[in-house]
Amino acid sequence: MPRSVQASIPIEKIYDDGIWKAGNNYSRTWLMGDINFAVASEEDKRTMLLQYCAFLNSLPTEATAFAPPNPENAKDEEASASDPLGCSCKDLAQTAEALSLSLTALEIWDLMRLADFAIGREEIDGKRIGCMGFSGGGQYAMWLAAMDDRMQAAVVSGYVHGYYDSILDVHLCPCNYAPRLWRLGDISDICSLIAPRPLFVENGLDDPLNGYRGIAGPGEQVDRIREAYRLYGQEERLAHVTPEGGHQWYGECYDFLDEMLI
Repeated sequence: MPRSVQASIPIEKIYDDGIWKAGNNYSRTWLMGDINFAVASEEDKRTMLLQYCAFLNSLPTEATAFAPPNPENAKDEEASASDPLGCSCKDLAQTAEALSLSLTALEIWDLMRLADFAIGREEIDGKRIGCMGFSGGGQYAMWLAAMDDRMQAAVVSGYVHGYYDSILDVHLCPCNYAPRLWRLGDISDICSLIAPRPLFVENGLDDPLNGYRGIAGPGEQVDRIREAYRLYGQEERLAHVTPEGGHQWYGECYDFLDEMLI
């Protein structure tokens, strides 16, 4: 059983130009399986499945959901709380940067292709499609809605913190940001691109990723986003909830989405 993502790739030889041989394949890339689940203990596997089922059960029964994998979840079993960067998403992000690419951009491209697939299905109403995500998934939901106006609503959970208060102050994996973008703007600027389409933001009051100022950081970001909605005269299309708790998905968005996606 492989103990890391790298160890799961059957590399036989690496050439001077960086191409490596694995069986009859010659490449610089490799499609990964879910190493996180494969190397987990039986107890951890059960916990993962129960959490995933709880999320699926929270969705409205009349909705059709697509749940793409998040590279942040491909963590090495040996990574601990003291080593938050011990995960394959760091490797993916740094490799992308070395190739003058961005892992965030690659993920958004994938999600746009997923949207193409979803909208092309007969059972999907393309006028009532949205995106949601938690933590790193919240980042991708934010970017997808900002860059693809086919998303009629967005839910960003556990990510609207602010670059300076959280992303540059808290020790996070590099997959949580686009390189150098913090020099040009903040999370609130990206979220403002979603306006006037409905946006639901949630932050746990005790989420350590809120930054050193606590919930005040996310609150300021949402206040700036609200200015964009005010320009459109659509302030009611922006909601921000701050439940008691830490860095977790709360799922308080469904009534908001039902009201907005009529």
